[in-house]
Amino acid sequence: DSGYVTDTISGAQAYFPYTPEYEEKFENNISYRSWTLKKYAMEFTLQSFEAGDQNLTKLAKSLTEYVKNDRVTIRSVSTDTSKNTLKSFFILDDSSGYTYYTKWIYSRKNLYCINSRYPISSNETTGYAENALSFLNSFSIADTSDH
Repeated sequence: DSGYVTDTISGAQAYFPYTPEYEEKFENNISYRSWTLKKYAMEFTLQSFEAGDQNLTKLAKSLTEYVKNDRVTIRSVSTDTSKNTLKSFFILDDSSGYTYYTKWIYSRKNLYCINSRYPISSNETTGYAENALSFLNSFSIADTSDH
């Protein structure tokens, strides 16, 4: 089964080519839901966090610090904090041999993370990159006010 997965609480929505695994957790006073699919040597993940009110400038800095570590090389970062939302897009390479395309979005007191990764060592990275971007671009926030 494939199709759009929608978080009925936050409205997070993304297209998965096959049915993803679902996980719901409450850790460190934060509730989140996550959908993950591992297929074609790639991984596709959609996460939705209940974040409350946030200072967008501080949140953008915090996200950048969060993705920085000794195993990751940041190839590209773009951040937009217009219209009372935050959109941060990262392209990362890690020491385990993967490239990550990660988009963080803060809107309506929710923080969303949509992520795809693929192996760096592959000779055919163009198809991987296209699939990764297609997954990230499938993200939207649906109106779930009637749920």
